[in-house]
Amino acid sequence: MTGSTDPLELYREALRLRLELGHRTLSVQEIVRAYNGTGPEWMPSWIRRSLDSISGFMLPAVLVHDLDDEYGERTLRSFRASNNRFERNALSCADQTYADRPVRRRSARCQARLYAGLCRLF
Repeated sequence: MTGSTDPLELYREALRLRLELGHRTLSVQEIVRAYNGTGPEWMPSWIRRSLDSISGFMLPAVLVHDLDDEYGERTLRSFRASNNRFERNALSCADQTYADRPVRRRSARCQARLYAGLCRLF
C-alpha cells in the first residue's frame, strides 16, 4: 500500500490491487474532486483524517466508493451496489495488504466489515 491520501496514488493502487471499479473512465480532475477520505462529506474533515490514518490499508477502496457516490446513479439500487462493492474492495485490500500476517489480516477484515456496515447506514 502507498500510505498516501493522494487521490491519484490511491487510484493507481486501486488499479494495481484490481479492485472493482463501478464507474466509467474518469479524468484526473474528476478523481481529485470526488475524493474526500473516509466518512461522509458532512463529517468534519479532522474526523475523516483520523479515520484515514487508522484505516490506511483500505483507502483505495474508500476512493472507489467516493467515485461511486459522486458519479454513480442516484438510486437506492446504485447506493446498495456501491456499498457492497466497497465491502468487497475493502476486504480485498485487507487480504492483499496483510497476506503474510494472518492475525492482522483478520483484524483488518473486521474493520472493513465494520466500515461497510456504517456506509449502509448513511
